[in-house]
Amino acid sequence: TVLIGKRNSNLYDLIKALRTKHLGQMRYIVLLYVDPIPYELWHRISIFEGLLIVRGSPLEENTLRRVGIFRAKKVIVLADGSQPHGASSNKIGLEALVDSD
Repeated sequence: TVLIGKRNSNLYDLIKALRTKHLGQMRYIVLLYVDPIPYELWHRISIFEGLLIVRGSPLEENTLRRVGIFRAKKVIVLADGSQPHGASSNKIGLEALVDSD
């Protein structure tokens, strides 16, 4: 599973859900992160086995190849749904974030 994005408020819960016993064999989770991971976040998620952190840009094909995007069983892209200061409340731009299933 490859996780891409900067939204980290619920990252612990997402990783925990991906580690449930009923999913069978444990698979590696690769977290592609642009910035250094905040200490508080790392402290929470470092308890999970098989978690790999790769620093790089998801806009670079070379980085996507490094994380194994073309071999991954699952890819989860996390969007930053926060609005910039002064943005209107009608969530312009978020309509493009649709479920691909």
